[in-house]
Amino acid sequence: MPPHWRLRFHPGLLVIPALLLIGLVFAWPLVRLMWRSFSEAEQPLANFQRILTTPLYLGALGRTFGYAALATLGSLVLGYPLAYRMRISRPAVRTAIILLVVIPFFVALLVRTFGWMIILGRTGPISRLSEVLTGQPTTLLYTPLAVQIGMVAILLPFMVLPLYSVMASIDLRLLRAARVLGASPAAAFLTVFLPLTLPGILAGIVLVFMLGIGFFVTPDLLGSNRGQVFATLIVKAQSTFSGSSGFVEAMAIVLLIVTIITLMISSRVAPLQQVWGGNLGEQGATRRRQAEVEHLPGRQSVTGPRIVRSLADVALWPAIRALDKLPNRLVALPAWLLAGLAIVLLDTPILVAIAISFGEDIFLSFPPTELTLRWYQEFAQTRSWIDALVTSVGVGLLTAVFTVIVGGMAAIGLVRAEYPGKDVLISLLVGPMIIPQVITGIAIYYVFFPLGLVGSVPGLVLAHSLVALPIVTITMAANLRNFDVRLERTARVLGASPLQAFRHVTLPIISPGIVVAAFFAFLTSFDELVFSLFLVGVRLRTLPIRLWEDLHFKLSPMLAVVSVIEIVLVLVAVGVAGIVTRSRRTVD
Repeated sequence: MPPHWRLRFHPGLLVIPALLLIGLVFAWPLVRLMWRSFSEAEQPLANFQRILTTPLYLGALGRTFGYAALATLGSLVLGYPLAYRMRISRPAVRTAIILLVVIPFFVALLVRTFGWMIILGRTGPISRLSEVLTGQPTTLLYTPLAVQIGMVAILLPFMVLPLYSVMASIDLRLLRAARVLGASPAAAFLTVFLPLTLPGILAGIVLVFMLGIGFFVTPDLLGSNRGQVFATLIVKAQSTFSGSSGFVEAMAIVLLIVTIITLMISSRVAPLQQVWGGNLGEQGATRRRQAEVEHLPGRQSVTGPRIVRSLADVALWPAIRALDKLPNRLVALPAWLLAGLAIVLLDTPILVAIAISFGEDIFLSFPPTELTLRWYQEFAQTRSWIDALVTSVGVGLLTAVFTVIVGGMAAIGLVRAEYPGKDVLISLLVGPMIIPQVITGIAIYYVFFPLGLVGSVPGLVLAHSLVALPIVTITMAANLRNFDVRLERTARVLGASPLQAFRHVTLPIISPGIVVAAFFAFLTSFDELVFSLFLVGVRLRTLPIRLWEDLHFKLSPMLAVVSVIEIVLVLVAVGVAGIVTRSRRTVD
């Protein structure tokens, strides 16, 4: 094969389509947004001065950080015991817990928030229980506590999954060895297991906090108008002050700067590749494993600075001695209770939404007193809901096809080639997941509007692909890394061209992973709300947009029906993914 042919078709070049998508739909709109924030105002810094000197916006920024910090703390307190129980449980129990965590992870944000609106509302179970016990109903809806409960419940999977990923790699024989050497269960956990999970703890904290900064759907629906976060103010300002001399753009840039500063500080605590699974190539994986060994918390505790040993002497060992005096079951009880509470927070809103969809009462009381199918019949006879469902399905399918092609090419370019700057490239690919979507949505709107893409299906597909692309790329790259390249080399030795070897050998083996990635892309697009808020225009409506609009005007059983439809789609997708995965293991 001529050398110039190999250079022309270097696997690294397959990343170019993904880079073009990121550049044209993500990076360039952000640059344009920043330019508009300065150029549209009479004075370049006038809008920023107004934002940073107005109590309304400063208070919203403070609440944004406060809510994100409390949600991160709550997710850690509940998520760590749950991930630990997943790790030490029997395979059947572990599988059940994983399903209880993963299914809510893929259920739409609006569906889970709708469930919490019912639970915390005037006719919900908490209000009814309060009325039975005290004689007075208690409504938690539209309070800061409701916002915190909703944020913790929705962000919890983003803490549990990184924790479990790290815990699953820890050999439990280390705990048994510590017990054999005389350590108590508490001492073995606190001195052996807990330090080894610090990378997962840090990754979960960074991920949850970064996502919490850009949250606005849950605070907007569960909180009051006086307790708005900064992202909510941006969305409302976009509809109120559109075209007002760059003020909305300046608000978005302020949140962007805050996010970047937070991200830079977080990167000093936990490597960002650890948060989103970077280093997808073989050499990158080796570097990552070496870095993990060099920075193991257990190793640092032995050779660490004197202050660490002093803190251990002051706090850790007295705590271990105090715990050793208690019965083991009593020591483990809080962890069991916290893990159970985490499951309740994750899955209760989904069950409530399902139950409400079959209730006769139009006021959404829970539990329903009479069962009926009238709301499903009404949904099937309502043209606007059916049109929104068809639009969401169509956009989701187009997004899945597009991102599987582009993301698959990027995955091959990341796994099959080594070149400088790969970590930076991966960071660019996952950038749309880290930067608050409110910022990106506004930036895309100002670029798409002159092109006539606002209110069009192609515009939605491009925007949704921005969010689905990282998920598809990482999923398919993981499949390619597990593929035995010797099979492809054997086909090449037998006379097949590189394209024929990939088509007839590699593609059939990794096809289950492609199907799973396509389902993930479809679900991501089907449930996407934030970009759609800015890009649907006047006539085009997706299912999340219809649900969002109705949630702001009235709560009706029709919303529960829509929630059940989305839940069923998620269950079908998870089931198909599981079947495909099991069939692949059977073939292997």
